[in-house]
Amino acid sequence: MITITILDTNSHPVAGVQVIVKDPISHGVVTLGTTDSNGQVVLDLLGTSLLPKTYNVLFWKPFYTFGTQPLVITVTGNQTEAVTATSFQPALIVQNVCACYCYLVDATCTPVVGEIVRAKLVSNFPFSPVAGALATKTDIVATSDASGFVQLNLIQGGTYEISAPALYLTLTNFLIPAVASLDISAQLASNS
Repeated sequence: MITITILDTNSHPVAGVQVIVKDPISHGVVTLGTTDSNGQVVLDLLGTSLLPKTYNVLFWKPFYTFGTQPLVITVTGNQTEAVTATSFQPALIVQNVCACYCYLVDATCTPVVGEIVRAKLVSNFPFSPVAGALATKTDIVATSDASGFVQLNLIQGGTYEISAPALYLTLTNFLIPAVASLDISAQLASNS
């Protein structure tokens, strides 16, 4: 058994964190769980293999980062691991630009790391409020981080085609609203 406790930077427990234990060689999921109201999850590795054994542990919760992912642990018996979580809120304080963000995760809530997400400007909207001139960059590209998070800074009022080709996700003719930040996860999921 391994007990993982996740606390934020103020030492408060973080509930609802998906914890995924993977085999470092096959990359298969060994076990998974979710932290409780005390920020703890107890994972039973009994029967998975002879100990000691090394595992990769991944953590996922929207708007949290967990340091190095995966966390590599060597299990020698019943033990406890402590992890610090840092919360954040995506926002872009630039006039007329919207921080569009999403989390890319697979069916087991494992973050999809290193996936390219592209936004192509398809409307006739040549003005860039940042430079106060014609927008010359019509393709914005970002890569998902260790938690699956990706952010695209797009012009409000512009119409974009947003895609993650390797995941077969496409959002066509998406009009960027006049807001500072926007979660596009639901729109991507419903258009995939």
